[in-house]
Amino acid sequence: MTVKIAEPAQWEMLNLRSEDQICRDKIGFGNYSILQDRNYFSYGIDAVLLADFAAGFINAKSTNANAGSVAQGGNRIHAKVAVDLGTGTGVIPLILAHKTDIGRIVGLDIEEYFVQLAKKSADENGLAKRVFYDVCDVRDVDSLNFSELEGFDNREEAVKGCATCDFVTCNPPYFKADASIPSKNQINDVARREVKGGLKDFCEFASRILERGGELFLVHRPERLIDIAETLRNAKLEPRDIRFVSSRMGEEPKFVLIRSIKDGGRNLRFMKPLAIYEEDGNYTRDILKIYERDF
Repeated sequence: MTVKIAEPAQWEMLNLRSEDQICRDKIGFGNYSILQDRNYFSYGIDAVLLADFAAGFINAKSTNANAGSVAQGGNRIHAKVAVDLGTGTGVIPLILAHKTDIGRIVGLDIEEYFVQLAKKSADENGLAKRVFYDVCDVRDVDSLNFSELEGFDNREEAVKGCATCDFVTCNPPYFKADASIPSKNQINDVARREVKGGLKDFCEFASRILERGGELFLVHRPERLIDIAETLRNAKLEPRDIRFVSSRMGEEPKFVLIRSIKDGGRNLRFMKPLAIYEEDGNYTRDILKIYERDF
C-alpha cells in the first residue's frame, strides 16, 4: 500500500527535493513502512532477497549462541552489530530489524538525501534506538566511526573510535562505470554503476570493519561471479555459501547471493537455487515464505 504524504510541514528540517513525490510504502514485514522518493529508485526484490538470506544465517548463529549462553556465557545475538553498505532507501536494516534480534543495525550510504529519508523511516517505525543511518563513502573506510552516530550505544570494541561489526550486508552497484549507458538521473546512476565506489571498494570496506569470523552477505549479478570471488578472496573474505536466483525455475540466474567469512577457511557450498515466479506469474512458495505470506 502506498500513501502520498500531504503535509510537507511535518518534515521539519528535512530538505526534500520533491515533497509531492515522497510516499510512505508498507514493506510487508510487520507494520514497518518506508519513505521513498518517486523521482529516484525504489528498493527492489534483490534487497528483500539479500535481507532474508542474511537473516537466515544470522538467526542460525543466534540459536547456536543462545544454546550455549547458559553453560558458557556466550554472547546473545542482541549484542551484535550489523552494517548495511549502500543502504539506499534503508529497507534492508528495516527487514533485518523485523527478522532478527540484532541489537544495532547501521545503514550507510553516500547520498545524504537518502540517509535523511531513512532516518525518518526508522523514527516513524519506532526504531530510532536500534536502526541508525549515516553518510559514508566506502572509498574512505577511516571516515566511519560508530561513536559519532547519534544515539548509538557503543560496544567496548568501539570506545576508542574504531568501527567494528559482526555482520555486513551489501547490495552494491551491479555495473562497471564504463559498462552501461549513464543514467540522466545522477543519483540513480550512482546506484547502478560503479562511479562512486566499485566492488573492490565495498569488499575492502566490509573486510576492514568486520571482526575476524564476521560475515558478509552480498547480492550481485551472476555474470560478474569470477570478479566477485576474486575480489572477496583478495579482501580476506572467503566465499562460503552461494545461491543463484532466477526469475523462473530452469531459467538462467538473475541474481547471486553470496555469504563470505572474514579470514574463513576454503569450503564453498552451493545452495538450492531459488526461483521468484511460477509459470503463471505468481510468486513461488519460497518467495511467499520470504515475504511471510506462506499461509
